[in-house]
Amino acid sequence: MALALVKLLPTLVGWIGQKVSVGTEKARAAIEKQAAIADGWAPQIIVLFWFYPFIAAYIPVEALQVSAAAGLKMLKDAPDWHFEILAGITVAVLGVKRVRRK
Repeated sequence: MALALVKLLPTLVGWIGQKVSVGTEKARAAIEKQAAIADGWAPQIIVLFWFYPFIAAYIPVEALQVSAAAGLKMLKDAPDWHFEILAGITVAVLGVKRVRRK
């Protein structure tokens, strides 16, 4: 019995190694997919969303300045959890690696 188990051991090790390599390839593909999404339009939309009130305040169009003032007032009055959710969404869309990169 022990001899049969010793003979099966290389097969078992090979099977486990194959499963690990398949898992590694799936993880690598998921990372590449997230990187492709982050390199698309999402970063530009997020930057526009975060900085619109600050940019629009300096554009000499009254309608933009009014909406920027309203946006800054809303940001001032927003609770902390609101910014935490927005930061979480930003990290989820861009990925932790891209947010931490400097």
